[in-house]
Amino acid sequence: MAKKSKRRKPIAAARAAQASIKPQPVAHELTLLSEAEHRTRRSRYTIWRQVKARQFPQPIKLGFRRIAFRTADIDAVVAGTWSAAT
Repeated sequence: MAKKSKRRKPIAAARAAQASIKPQPVAHELTLLSEAEHRTRRSRYTIWRQVKARQFPQPIKLGFRRIAFRTADIDAVVAGTWSAAT
């Protein structure tokens, strides 16, 4: 019995197949509460108090007991440019 040879697709066909793949929307990068505490040098209590007073970005709920913040928002808080309007 002769073995079947595995032939690779020609480069043009591989590039055409790759070009037909639609890019997926990029999800926001997230920062967990513990990392937000470390980066902003604020306690968990202070972060929650400021979230309630709208002086800190609103969290995103990931699960029953897990929340995160958008990394861009935390970067803005660290830089001092975050405002409740953004």
